[in-house]
Amino acid sequence: MIWIAIADDHSLFRRGIAMIINEAENLQLVSEASNGKDLVKALSENPADVVLLDLEMPEMDGVETLAVLKEKFQDVRVVILTMHRDEQFIIHLMQHGANGYLLKDAEPEELERCVEAVYEKGFYASDASYKALMTNATQGFMKIEVPDFAGIVKFSERELEVLKLLCDGLTTQAVADRLFLSPRTIEGYRKRLTEKTGTKNTVELAIFAVQKGLVKK
Repeated sequence: MIWIAIADDHSLFRRGIAMIINEAENLQLVSEASNGKDLVKALSENPADVVLLDLEMPEMDGVETLAVLKEKFQDVRVVILTMHRDEQFIIHLMQHGANGYLLKDAEPEELERCVEAVYEKGFYASDASYKALMTNATQGFMKIEVPDFAGIVKFSERELEVLKLLCDGLTTQAVADRLFLSPRTIEGYRKRLTEKTGTKNTVELAIFAVQKGLVKK
């Protein structure tokens, strides 16, 4: 079961998200808040695995709240829920610890996929966030400081296959299903890929893959 907390100053929107969560078999809503301060207090009393965080809230907005969450609750995954589509804004939030970025007009099914992905692998790339990441990676705005592995490190066909699927935003389980392998095997490939590339997580791995031409934008 994945424990969820919501912070949004619009009660009708919170209620709609709560309904989606309560209808999902593996999700459980543990707390709601209308601003960042109340969210921090709620998490101290009722820990959550994933926080769905609005940006424009009174008292403590989403940007400030994100920083506080990453300092006080380092294990919590944070998904930004907003209508902002600006790519530089998305990049800024991802660089400062957001695990996912989802537009408020997303379908309920995508919200469920997003929560499951950030809980399982720490990262979810919606169409908007993936486009922002890949655009900035190819333009060099998010250059990852890693060694030049060209001609030194070789990737197997299977490793490249797994890499491309991970960069497409698939969860470990989804990659395993696609390749008819076990989730444990996919995690093994993910670990080897990060070790070979010198990256720390899936976000950096995706950026590295684009910068080195291992996957197409």
